[in-house]
Amino acid sequence: MHMVNLCYRQGVSSELTDDSGDHELPFNAVLGSRTGYRLIRLGECLKVAAKHALAPLGLRPRHFDVLLTLATQDPQSQLDVSRALGLDPNVMVGLVDDLEHLGLAARQRNPDDRRRHVVVVTDAGRALLRDSATVIDAAEEEFFSAIAAEDRAVLHRLAGTLLAVNEPAAAQS
Repeated sequence: MHMVNLCYRQGVSSELTDDSGDHELPFNAVLGSRTGYRLIRLGECLKVAAKHALAPLGLRPRHFDVLLTLATQDPQSQLDVSRALGLDPNVMVGLVDDLEHLGLAARQRNPDDRRRHVVVVTDAGRALLRDSATVIDAAEEEFFSAIAAEDRAVLHRLAGTLLAVNEPAAAQS
């Protein structure tokens, strides 16, 4: 199922319908003329695509984000991960609880400071992260298939530039 159609069915319609090359969003031409709005809608559609791709693995997109963040620099505190992802610390507690319950992550005492805890990815978490990355890659490939690889590279670079200016921690990827 094409991801744009999936997004449309989920109530996040960003299906582009104009043949002229200047694609307007059919549901709201005024908002659709704003680049920021289009980017938000694309992000929402991509999140829906990720949700559906990860569902068979028992994960949600935020679980994937947390596991990937932890795997890049294991161990980290919940607070460090919440800051890196821009999530409220209270939300992070629930996500780590979920991952612990699934056996994908574990809270442990910080070896450098026994008063504090860190979160580590378990072996099962690393295995599922590999599988999850594969399905996310496939979902992104399908999502971006309407634009040429060169244009994807430009989009990636421009998004990185905007993130570097507006959210410095996010631009390092």
